[in-house]
Amino acid sequence: MREKIVGLLAGHDLVFALGAPAFTYHVEGFGPHLPEGAPLV
Repeated sequence: MREKIVGLLAGHDLVFALGAPAFTYHVEGFGPHLPEGAPLV
């Protein structure tokens, strides 16, 4: 599931999470939580 989320975010320059518990979910998967080169704000 994590790979699918990262794939959906791929191609974006920035990930902006406002008022959300962005990383409190626990999903199975391997690798990063964000696409390479996309900072989290």
